[in-house]
Amino acid sequence: MKGIIRTKAVLDRESQSHYWLTVYAQDNAAVPLHSIVEVYIQVSDVNDNAPFPTLPVFRGYIPENSAAGTDIIRVEVEDLDETESQNITFEIPSKKIRRMFQIDRTTDAFSASSSTPLETARTFFSVSKDDPLSLRWFSPVET
Repeated sequence: MKGIIRTKAVLDRESQSHYWLTVYAQDNAAVPLHSIVEVYIQVSDVNDNAPFPTLPVFRGYIPENSAAGTDIIRVEVEDLDETESQNITFEIPSKKIRRMFQIDRTTDAFSASSSTPLETARTFFSVSKDDPLSLRWFSPVET
């Protein structure tokens, strides 16, 4: 005889990553015999959560005429998914902004990409962060 365990609802690894079940098996004899077995079920992760910023807006400051490569800010994100979903990369969508700023792929630090004077008092731009399976967010950055 085999018993099959099925879900009655959708499982979410971010809510509960595993379950311990006690399974009770009993025969139908006049004097029934039974046994108990413990079953461990691990919920595997799927990439169902986009990475999200730890702040609604990130603010970085840099003096005008700063040298190229001067670190400005480090944008932080979290991703509730595990494994390869954690391999996340930043991107600056605007070509105009990419001429002024760059992202260090190792440290995720934003820096000035050239010593071009930043004539505007403030520059706003969006930064996106993709995970490998194409979930994405955009966050405003103010410099």
